[in-house]
Amino acid sequence: MSTPRLIYVLHSWTGLVCGWLLFTVCLTGALVVYKFPLKALANPTLVAAPLEDRIGPDGALAAFRIERPQWQPRVVAFPSDIFSIHHYTVVAMTADGERNRFWIDPATARISERLESDFADFVLTLHRNLFLGQPGRWFVGLLGLFMLVSLVSGVWFHWRRLRRDLFHLRLREHARKAWGDLHKLLGVWLLPFHLIIALTGAWLGIESLIGLRASDANPIELLGAGPGDPQPIAEIVETARLLRPDFRATHVNMTNYGAAGATIRVQGDLPGYRLVQRGQTMLVFDADSGRHLQTVDRLEQGVGRRVLAMVRPLHYGYFWPFWGELLYFVLGIGTTVLTLSGMLIWADRDRRRAPRKHKDAPTWMERANVAVMGGLLVALAGIAVANALARSIGADGLDFLGSRNLLSSEPAAPELILFFSLWVGFGAGLAALHPLKAWVTAVSLTSAMLVVLPVTGAIGAGSLADYVARGAGEATGYALACFLLALSGACTVRRLARHPSTQEPDRCLTTA
Repeated sequence: MSTPRLIYVLHSWTGLVCGWLLFTVCLTGALVVYKFPLKALANPTLVAAPLEDRIGPDGALAAFRIERPQWQPRVVAFPSDIFSIHHYTVVAMTADGERNRFWIDPATARISERLESDFADFVLTLHRNLFLGQPGRWFVGLLGLFMLVSLVSGVWFHWRRLRRDLFHLRLREHARKAWGDLHKLLGVWLLPFHLIIALTGAWLGIESLIGLRASDANPIELLGAGPGDPQPIAEIVETARLLRPDFRATHVNMTNYGAAGATIRVQGDLPGYRLVQRGQTMLVFDADSGRHLQTVDRLEQGVGRRVLAMVRPLHYGYFWPFWGELLYFVLGIGTTVLTLSGMLIWADRDRRRAPRKHKDAPTWMERANVAVMGGLLVALAGIAVANALARSIGADGLDFLGSRNLLSSEPAAPELILFFSLWVGFGAGLAALHPLKAWVTAVSLTSAMLVVLPVTGAIGAGSLADYVARGAGEATGYALACFLLALSGACTVRRLARHPSTQEPDRCLTTA
């Protein structure tokens, strides 16, 4: 077998073997760009709007220790941090190792043990480990490596025609040519983004196996010298600000708080450090005396640590709010379409090679493509709308707080069972239709529900202004992304309806 042929086979089969899973990971990866606005918008009673801070971090910690004396606080995140959705967030542990997160209202000190809904983390879990726990995370990392191999082999194979492929797009031609041109165009123009996502995704998946993380240099080995009478957190944060006036504290991490030798790490960000993992700049203090022990600046720890600290911002796109997130969303959809087009090209190849008694009969792969990928589109949009409706009317259920690990001994969350039921149900219904009609149906339903999503959020908030406020200013980008995707879907449906394959079934691929 010649080298070009070998490279082509490598590119094709790595794409085929991982195609459906890569589609799932890429699609959910585009969606989790808006994880934190979604988290805020999914909890309308917990977050009515950014609240005035009347208690300070010490008041929040004192209220927590009074009401939850059996819990040992480890982390206190401030309301200014989007992770906290406008509340103080306390991460604490019990003596037997149980870990939980609590939300404290900065105006009233009211403590909440759970969110109303964690749909955003539900989607993130599907993206990160396919609901398979730690083994799933390793498997997704392996998918990143397969994606990298497919990208490199594809560029290698098409290298001689690279200049032509940059501008060659024949959407009005036969579906096979249209999908082939789109596949190559997206592969070439978005190659830097594809490579970044594949490399960072692979690393995030397997970093626990390697044992090397950006946060490994945390100075937890440092101990204070006091007897166990900690200084107020606000004073230590103010000392950190005086030491580094440009430092923006987002949370404090406490080691052995209230015991002898306790330390407090004030963690946050510095201006110009957007490509550094959030909260990885820290100033360490003796909890009792308030004496400064150490400053950890990732940019001063060498190239290796700096690169590790850049992995998450580069993968999730949170280093440039609004425009960067919108760009990552659009590029993420482009990567999803790249995967989709590759699977449709394989279906066309299967169609042309497989002997059939009826020339226009769809192949198993055409039906499987629309069942798996089209079914996923509709299922995700459907369960997102159900969650938004439940939040807007204040209904119980659909909180997405149960177990999201199919390999766990705990019963799976009802929402997880509902999601897979929707996926299987819609997939089976779409597979029963002609592939072209099935794709028209799937894209039409998904587009309609994408329009409903931000509208439902605004209704639940009471007004558009409150809707934007609850999303920490990023709900606008989320709504815009929904409408852009819905508009793209509408254009796709229009294109499908006008395609010649609607009159000539034998020319139908799976879409146009």
